[in-house]
Amino acid sequence: MPQRDTVNRRIVLAARPHGLPTPRDFRLEEAAMPTPGEGQVLLRTLYLSLDPYMRNLMDETGPAYAPSVKLGEMERPSLAPGGLGIPAFTAYVGLPDIGRPEPGETVVVAAATGAVGAVVGQIARLKGARVVGIAGGAEKCRYAVEALGFDACLDRRDPQLAERLAAACPDGIDVYFENVGGPVLDAVLPLLNVGVRVPVCGFIFDAFRRDMGEWIAAVDPGAGRRGPRGSGRVGPPANRAATGPTSSARST
Repeated sequence: MPQRDTVNRRIVLAARPHGLPTPRDFRLEEAAMPTPGEGQVLLRTLYLSLDPYMRNLMDETGPAYAPSVKLGEMERPSLAPGGLGIPAFTAYVGLPDIGRPEPGETVVVAAATGAVGAVVGQIARLKGARVVGIAGGAEKCRYAVEALGFDACLDRRDPQLAERLAAACPDGIDVYFENVGGPVLDAVLPLLNVGVRVPVCGFIFDAFRRDMGEWIAAVDPGAGRRGPRGSGRVGPPANRAATGPTSSARST
C-alpha cells in the first residue's frame, strides 16, 4: 500500500476477537496528516512489530503490564523497542532468575528468533551454556546460528523435529525457555533432565485456539490436566532416574 504525504492511515481495533483475530476485528482509517506543534516532530512508520502479547491487549481485562486497547483505538507503539523494551526485559528476568543456566549446560529456546527468544539465546551463550533454538523455517534457523550465535537451530515445521532435537541434545535439556507450547513442547518433554528449569513465557500455540473454558481445563491440574496436546507430565525420560524435582516452572 503506497504512502501519501497528505494522508495518515492507522489500523484500529473494531471488535474484541474471539479466539484467533480475523480481519473483521480491525478497521483501516484515513485522516489528514497531522501538523506538528511547538516542540513536536512528525514521524513516519516504516516497520511495525506484531508480537504475541499484543493479542492479550485486545481483550478487555483488568490491570496488567500494559493497558487493554479500547475499541476504535490502536496499539500504542513502544518507545523502548528491541533490547530496551518489554521482550528483552522478559528474557533478562526469565533466563537468569528462573532458568539459571550454568556453563556447559544445554539450553533450548522456543521461538528462538522472536523478540524474547533472540535475547534469551544470547544471554545463555554469555553464561557459557550450549544453546539450541527452535524456529519456523530454514532462514530463521540460519539467522539464529549465524547472527545470534546459537550452537544449533531446528525448524519447528520439520516432521522429524523430535528426533532431530534428541540428536542435538544428547545429554538432555537443562533449561527450556517456553514460548509456544504445542508440538514443540511435545518434542521437548521427553528430553528434560532431572532438575530442569522451565521459565514459562507463553503458550501461544494453544492460548487462542479454543475458548477460555477449554483453556482452563487444559492447563489447570485440578481440572484433570494431561498437559498441552496430551503430553502428560513434565518429567525425565524413562532411561533417566528421577531423584528429585523434575522442573521449576514459573511464569515470567
